[in-house]
Amino acid sequence: MTTEFPQTIRAVVTNPKLASLELKEIPFASRSDIIYLGPNAVVVRNQAIALNPLSPQYAYEGWAADKSAVMGTDGAGTVIAVGSNVKHVKVGDRVSGMVFGASSQSNGTFAESTCSVTSMVMQSAPTALQADERCHSGYSHGIRCCPFHFEWHDAAPDACGHSGATAVGHHAVQLAHLSGYRVFTTASPANHQRLLELGADKCFDYRSPSVVDDIKAAAGEQGIYAAYDTPASNGSTANSIGPNGGRVMSTVPADASLQARRSDVEVGFVLVYTMVGYPFKFANGFDFPALHEDNRRALEWVTQKLPALLEGWQEGQGSARYKPQKLRFNHGLDKAHEGVAILGKGAYQAEKLVYLI
Repeated sequence: MTTEFPQTIRAVVTNPKLASLELKEIPFASRSDIIYLGPNAVVVRNQAIALNPLSPQYAYEGWAADKSAVMGTDGAGTVIAVGSNVKHVKVGDRVSGMVFGASSQSNGTFAESTCSVTSMVMQSAPTALQADERCHSGYSHGIRCCPFHFEWHDAAPDACGHSGATAVGHHAVQLAHLSGYRVFTTASPANHQRLLELGADKCFDYRSPSVVDDIKAAAGEQGIYAAYDTPASNGSTANSIGPNGGRVMSTVPADASLQARRSDVEVGFVLVYTMVGYPFKFANGFDFPALHEDNRRALEWVTQKLPALLEGWQEGQGSARYKPQKLRFNHGLDKAHEGVAILGKGAYQAEKLVYLI
Protein backbone atom coordinates (compact mmCIF):
# COMPACT_ATOMS: atom_id res chain seq x y z
CA MET A 1 0.00 0.00 0.00
CA THR A 2 1.37 3.39 -1.02
CA THR A 3 1.48 6.01 1.69
CA GLU A 4 -0.20 9.28 0.76
CA PHE A 5 1.79 12.19 2.17
CA PRO A 6 0.50 15.75 2.46
CA GLN A 7 1.83 18.09 -0.19
CA THR A 8 2.71 20.67 2.45
CA ILE A 9 3.00 20.82 6.23
CA ARG A 10 3.16 23.62 8.76
CA ALA A 11 6.53 24.09 10.43
CA VAL A 12 8.26 26.55 12.75
CA VAL A 13 11.31 27.88 10.90
CA THR A 14 14.07 30.31 11.70
CA ASN A 15 14.30 33.69 10.00
CA PRO A 16 18.03 34.58 10.03
CA LYS A 17 17.47 38.12 8.74
CA LEU A 18 15.08 39.01 11.56
CA ALA A 19 16.61 36.68 14.17
CA SER A 20 13.14 35.31 14.85
CA LEU A 21 10.87 32.31 14.32
CA GLU A 22 7.84 32.03 12.05
CA LEU A 23 5.18 29.48 11.22
CA LYS A 24 5.21 28.60 7.52
CA GLU A 25 3.82 26.11 5.02
CA ILE A 26 6.72 24.09 3.60
CA PRO A 27 6.80 21.30 0.97
CA PHE A 28 6.59 17.72 2.20
CA ALA A 29 5.50 15.09 -0.34
CA SER A 30 7.88 16.50 -2.96
CA ARG A 31 10.97 16.27 -0.70
CA SER A 32 13.61 13.89 -2.01
CA ASP A 33 13.97 12.12 1.35
CA ILE A 34 10.22 11.40 1.29
CA ILE A 35 9.99 10.39 -2.37
CA TYR A 36 13.07 8.16 -2.04
CA LEU A 37 12.51 6.94 1.50
CA GLY A 38 15.76 5.66 2.96
CA PRO A 39 15.97 2.11 4.35
CA ASN A 40 16.43 3.41 7.92
CA ALA A 41 13.86 6.20 7.72
CA VAL A 42 10.84 6.59 9.99
CA VAL A 43 8.24 9.21 9.05
CA VAL A 44 6.11 10.44 11.97
CA ARG A 45 2.99 12.57 12.08
CA ASN A 46 3.68 14.63 15.20
CA GLN A 47 1.26 14.97 18.09
CA ALA A 48 3.61 16.74 20.49
CA ILE A 49 6.92 18.55 20.46
CA ALA A 50 9.29 19.34 23.32
CA LEU A 51 11.79 22.13 23.72
CA ASN A 52 15.24 21.91 25.23
CA PRO A 53 17.37 24.66 26.80
CA LEU A 54 19.53 25.03 23.69
CA SER A 55 16.54 25.92 21.49
CA PRO A 56 17.25 29.68 21.73
CA GLN A 57 20.81 29.09 20.53
CA TYR A 58 19.49 27.41 17.39
CA ALA A 59 16.62 29.84 16.94
CA TYR A 60 18.32 33.23 16.93
CA GLU A 61 21.54 33.15 18.94
CA GLY A 62 25.06 31.85 18.32
CA TRP A 63 24.19 28.56 16.66
CA ALA A 64 21.51 29.83 14.29
CA ALA A 65 22.05 28.74 10.69
CA ASP A 66 22.69 31.29 7.94
CA LYS A 67 19.69 29.91 6.04
CA SER A 68 16.17 29.29 7.24
CA ALA A 69 15.89 25.98 9.10
CA VAL A 70 13.11 23.94 10.69
CA MET A 71 13.30 24.01 14.48
CA GLY A 72 12.89 21.08 16.83
CA THR A 73 14.73 18.02 18.10
CA ASP A 74 12.18 16.16 20.27
CA GLY A 75 8.83 14.87 19.07
CA ALA A 76 6.16 12.21 19.50
CA GLY A 77 3.39 10.98 17.28
CA THR A 78 2.23 8.20 14.96
CA VAL A 79 4.33 6.40 12.34
CA ILE A 80 3.06 6.96 8.79
CA ALA A 81 5.90 5.31 6.81
CA VAL A 82 9.05 3.27 7.43
CA GLY A 83 12.08 2.23 5.39
CA SER A 84 12.89 -1.34 4.44
CA ASN A 85 15.42 -1.86 7.28
CA VAL A 86 13.12 -0.64 10.07
CA LYS A 87 11.99 -3.56 12.22
CA HIS A 88 11.06 -2.31 15.69
CA VAL A 89 8.30 0.12 14.65
CA LYS A 90 5.64 -0.06 11.95
CA VAL A 91 3.01 2.17 10.38
CA GLY A 92 0.39 3.09 12.98
CA ASP A 93 2.68 2.73 16.02
CA ARG A 94 2.86 5.49 18.61
CA VAL A 95 6.45 6.59 18.98
CA SER A 96 8.77 9.26 20.28
CA GLY A 97 12.11 10.27 18.89
CA MET A 98 14.44 12.96 17.71
CA VAL A 99 16.24 14.51 14.77
CA PHE A 100 19.06 17.02 14.47
CA GLY A 101 16.83 20.06 14.68
CA ALA A 102 17.54 23.48 13.15
CA SER A 103 20.01 21.90 10.74
CA SER A 104 17.75 21.42 7.73
CA GLN A 105 15.53 23.67 5.63
CA SER A 106 12.92 20.93 5.45
CA ASN A 107 13.14 18.63 8.49
CA GLY A 108 12.67 19.17 12.23
CA THR A 109 10.19 18.18 14.94
CA PHE A 110 8.56 21.63 15.18
CA ALA A 111 6.44 20.53 12.24
CA GLU A 112 3.34 18.51 11.51
CA SER A 113 5.46 15.62 10.21
CA THR A 114 9.10 14.62 10.61
CA CYS A 115 11.45 12.13 8.97
CA SER A 116 13.80 10.50 11.49
CA VAL A 117 16.14 7.48 11.50
CA THR A 118 15.36 4.16 13.13
CA SER A 119 18.05 4.47 15.83
CA MET A 120 16.46 7.69 17.07
CA VAL A 121 12.88 6.38 17.45
CA MET A 122 11.37 4.43 20.35
CA GLN A 123 8.07 2.61 20.36
CA SER A 124 5.41 3.37 22.96
CA ALA A 125 2.82 0.88 24.16
CA PRO A 126 -0.69 1.99 23.08
CA THR A 127 -1.84 2.93 26.59
CA ALA A 128 1.50 3.49 28.30
CA LEU A 129 2.53 7.08 27.65
CA GLN A 130 0.51 10.07 26.59
CA ALA A 131 1.90 12.15 23.74
CA ASP A 132 3.38 14.77 26.01
CA GLU A 133 5.22 12.22 28.16
CA ARG A 134 6.48 10.32 25.13
CA CYS A 135 7.70 13.55 23.64
CA HIS A 136 10.28 14.20 26.30
CA SER A 137 11.19 10.55 26.70
CA GLY A 138 13.05 9.88 23.48
CA TYR A 139 15.75 12.52 23.74
CA SER A 140 16.44 13.50 27.34
CA HIS A 141 15.04 10.32 28.82
CA GLY A 142 17.66 7.98 27.55
CA ILE A 143 19.86 8.72 24.60
CA ARG A 144 21.21 12.05 25.75
CA CYS A 145 22.29 10.51 29.04
CA CYS A 146 24.58 8.03 27.28
CA PRO A 147 27.77 8.99 29.24
CA PHE A 148 26.74 6.64 32.02
CA HIS A 149 25.93 3.75 29.71
CA PHE A 150 28.47 4.14 26.93
CA GLU A 151 31.38 6.03 28.47
CA TRP A 152 31.57 5.47 32.20
CA HIS A 153 30.08 2.03 32.83
CA ASP A 154 33.34 0.60 34.20
CA ALA A 155 34.43 3.73 36.07
CA ALA A 156 34.76 4.25 39.82
CA PRO A 157 31.46 4.06 41.74
CA ASP A 158 31.06 7.77 42.62
CA ALA A 159 29.61 10.22 40.11
CA CYS A 160 28.47 13.82 40.40
CA GLY A 161 25.81 15.34 38.17
CA HIS A 162 25.62 19.12 38.13
CA SER A 163 22.11 20.64 37.84
CA GLY A 164 20.23 17.41 38.49
CA ALA A 165 16.89 19.19 38.17
CA THR A 166 17.41 19.99 34.49
CA ALA A 167 15.80 17.81 31.82
CA VAL A 168 19.02 15.91 31.18
CA GLY A 169 19.92 15.87 34.86
CA HIS A 170 16.57 14.35 35.82
CA HIS A 171 17.33 11.35 33.64
CA ALA A 172 21.08 11.23 34.28
CA VAL A 173 20.50 10.85 38.03
CA GLN A 174 18.22 7.89 37.45
CA LEU A 175 20.46 6.23 34.88
CA ALA A 176 23.56 6.65 37.04
CA HIS A 177 21.72 5.19 40.02
CA LEU A 178 20.51 2.21 37.97
CA SER A 179 24.07 1.72 36.70
CA GLY A 180 25.35 1.23 40.24
CA TYR A 181 26.89 4.62 40.96
CA ARG A 182 26.72 6.52 44.21
CA VAL A 183 25.16 9.71 42.87
CA PHE A 184 25.77 13.25 44.10
CA THR A 185 24.01 16.12 42.40
CA THR A 186 23.60 19.88 42.66
CA ALA A 187 20.25 21.65 42.46
CA SER A 188 18.08 24.20 44.17
CA PRO A 189 17.02 22.97 47.66
CA ALA A 190 13.41 22.95 46.48
CA ASN A 191 14.31 20.07 44.17
CA HIS A 192 16.41 18.00 46.57
CA GLN A 193 13.67 15.70 47.84
CA ARG A 194 12.55 14.81 44.33
CA LEU A 195 16.13 14.01 43.27
CA LEU A 196 16.64 11.82 46.33
CA GLU A 197 13.51 9.92 45.34
CA LEU A 198 14.95 9.45 41.85
CA GLY A 199 18.11 7.82 43.19
CA ALA A 200 20.50 10.59 44.20
CA ASP A 201 22.47 9.74 47.35
CA LYS A 202 23.20 13.34 48.27
CA CYS A 203 22.08 16.74 47.00
CA PHE A 204 23.91 20.05 47.30
CA ASP A 205 22.77 23.62 46.83
CA TYR A 206 24.47 24.83 43.66
CA ARG A 207 24.35 28.42 44.98
CA SER A 208 26.31 27.63 48.12
CA PRO A 209 29.81 29.19 48.12
CA SER A 210 31.10 25.98 49.71
CA VAL A 211 29.42 23.55 47.30
CA VAL A 212 32.68 22.13 45.92
CA ASP A 213 34.16 21.61 49.38
CA ASP A 214 30.87 20.08 50.54
CA ILE A 215 30.91 17.59 47.67
CA LYS A 216 34.52 16.64 48.31
CA ALA A 217 33.88 16.15 52.03
CA ALA A 218 30.87 13.94 51.34
CA ALA A 219 32.75 11.87 48.77
CA GLY A 220 35.48 11.00 51.25
CA GLU A 221 39.09 10.06 50.57
CA GLN A 222 38.48 8.47 47.19
CA GLY A 223 36.53 11.44 45.92
CA ILE A 224 34.38 11.87 42.84
CA TYR A 225 35.69 10.18 39.70
CA ALA A 226 33.08 11.08 37.06
CA ALA A 227 31.06 14.28 36.68
CA TYR A 228 28.38 15.22 34.18
CA ASP A 229 27.92 18.96 33.61
CA THR A 230 24.34 18.90 32.30
CA PRO A 231 23.90 22.68 31.84
CA ALA A 232 27.36 23.01 30.25
CA SER A 233 28.11 25.79 32.70
CA ASN A 234 31.90 25.42 32.62
CA GLY A 235 31.74 26.20 36.32
CA SER A 236 32.95 24.21 39.31
CA THR A 237 32.41 20.77 37.77
CA ALA A 238 36.09 19.90 37.27
CA ASN A 239 36.92 21.14 40.76
CA SER A 240 34.63 18.52 42.32
CA ILE A 241 36.74 15.65 40.95
CA GLY A 242 38.69 13.81 43.63
CA PRO A 243 42.46 13.81 44.25
CA ASN A 244 43.08 10.84 41.95
CA GLY A 245 41.71 12.58 38.88
CA GLY A 246 38.82 11.50 36.70
CA ARG A 247 36.54 12.57 33.91
CA VAL A 248 34.15 15.44 33.24
CA MET A 249 31.58 15.24 30.47
CA SER A 250 29.47 18.14 29.25
CA THR A 251 26.46 18.48 26.97
CA VAL A 252 28.33 20.96 24.73
CA PRO A 253 32.04 21.52 24.02
CA ALA A 254 33.90 22.75 27.10
CA ASP A 255 35.90 25.95 26.88
CA ALA A 256 39.69 25.98 27.08
CA SER A 257 39.78 27.20 30.69
CA LEU A 258 37.87 24.17 31.91
CA GLN A 259 40.02 21.78 29.91
CA ALA A 260 43.20 23.34 31.31
CA ARG A 261 42.03 23.58 34.90
CA ARG A 262 43.42 20.19 35.95
CA SER A 263 45.80 18.02 33.96
CA ASP A 264 44.56 14.86 35.71
CA VAL A 265 40.94 15.44 34.69
CA GLU A 266 39.85 14.37 31.22
CA VAL A 267 37.29 16.79 29.81
CA GLY A 268 34.99 15.95 26.94
CA PHE A 269 31.46 16.31 25.74
CA VAL A 270 28.83 13.86 24.69
CA LEU A 271 26.72 14.77 21.69
CA VAL A 272 23.55 12.84 21.03
CA TYR A 273 23.61 13.58 17.32
CA THR A 274 26.59 11.25 16.79
CA MET A 275 24.04 8.45 17.05
CA VAL A 276 22.25 9.34 13.83
CA GLY A 277 24.88 7.53 11.79
CA TYR A 278 25.75 10.23 9.26
CA PRO A 279 28.26 13.14 9.20
CA PHE A 280 27.14 16.59 10.30
CA LYS A 281 28.29 20.00 11.51
CA PHE A 282 27.39 21.06 15.06
CA ALA A 283 27.00 24.65 16.30
CA ASN A 284 28.34 26.05 13.03
CA GLY A 285 31.87 25.00 13.92
CA PHE A 286 32.36 21.33 14.80
CA ASP A 287 32.49 18.70 12.06
CA PHE A 288 31.58 15.15 13.04
CA PRO A 289 32.11 12.05 10.89
CA ALA A 290 29.58 9.24 10.67
CA LEU A 291 30.03 7.23 13.88
CA HIS A 292 28.50 3.88 13.06
CA GLU A 293 29.23 2.35 16.46
CA ASP A 294 27.26 5.12 18.18
CA ASN A 295 24.44 4.49 15.74
CA ARG A 296 24.49 0.76 16.52
CA ARG A 297 24.39 1.38 20.26
CA ALA A 298 21.56 3.86 19.89
CA LEU A 299 19.49 1.28 18.00
CA GLU A 300 20.22 -1.28 20.72
CA TRP A 301 19.10 1.28 23.31
CA VAL A 302 15.73 2.08 21.71
CA THR A 303 14.93 -1.51 20.78
CA GLN A 304 16.08 -3.38 23.90
CA LYS A 305 17.21 -1.39 26.92
CA LEU A 306 14.75 1.50 26.96
CA PRO A 307 11.60 -0.67 26.54
CA ALA A 308 12.70 -2.75 29.53
CA LEU A 309 13.26 0.41 31.55
CA LEU A 310 9.77 1.72 30.75
CA GLU A 311 7.90 -1.55 31.23
CA GLY A 312 4.64 -1.02 33.11
CA TRP A 313 4.65 2.76 32.58
CA GLN A 314 1.58 4.57 33.86
CA GLU A 315 0.66 8.08 32.83
CA GLY A 316 2.01 10.64 35.28
CA GLN A 317 3.61 7.96 37.45
CA GLY A 318 6.26 6.31 35.34
CA SER A 319 7.43 2.72 35.71
CA ALA A 320 8.78 0.78 38.65
CA ARG A 321 12.33 1.69 37.61
CA TYR A 322 11.87 5.10 36.02
CA LYS A 323 9.95 8.28 36.76
CA PRO A 324 8.77 11.07 34.43
CA GLN A 325 9.85 14.66 34.56
CA LYS A 326 7.51 17.51 35.41
CA LEU A 327 5.99 18.89 32.22
CA ARG A 328 4.58 22.28 31.33
CA PHE A 329 2.57 22.12 28.14
CA ASN A 330 0.49 24.25 25.85
CA HIS A 331 -1.22 23.75 22.50
CA GLY A 332 -0.26 24.61 18.96
CA LEU A 333 2.75 25.00 16.72
CA ASP A 334 1.92 28.69 16.57
CA LYS A 335 2.83 28.93 20.28
CA ALA A 336 6.18 27.16 20.09
CA HIS A 337 8.06 30.44 19.66
CA GLU A 338 6.71 31.52 23.06
CA GLY A 339 8.33 28.46 24.61
CA VAL A 340 11.66 29.30 23.01
CA ALA A 341 11.40 32.80 24.48
CA ILE A 342 10.67 31.33 27.92
CA LEU A 343 13.81 29.24 27.67
CA GLY A 344 15.83 32.22 26.50
CA LYS A 345 14.76 34.19 29.57
CA GLY A 346 15.36 31.28 31.92
CA ALA A 347 11.73 31.52 33.08
CA TYR A 348 11.35 27.83 33.86
CA GLN A 349 12.53 25.45 36.56
CA ALA A 350 12.81 21.67 36.80
CA GLU A 351 10.33 21.12 33.98
CA LYS A 352 10.11 20.32 30.30
CA LEU A 353 8.16 22.56 27.94
CA VAL A 354 5.86 20.54 25.68
CA TYR A 355 3.45 21.71 22.98
CA LEU A 356 0.61 19.52 21.70
CA ILE A 357 -0.23 19.88 18.01
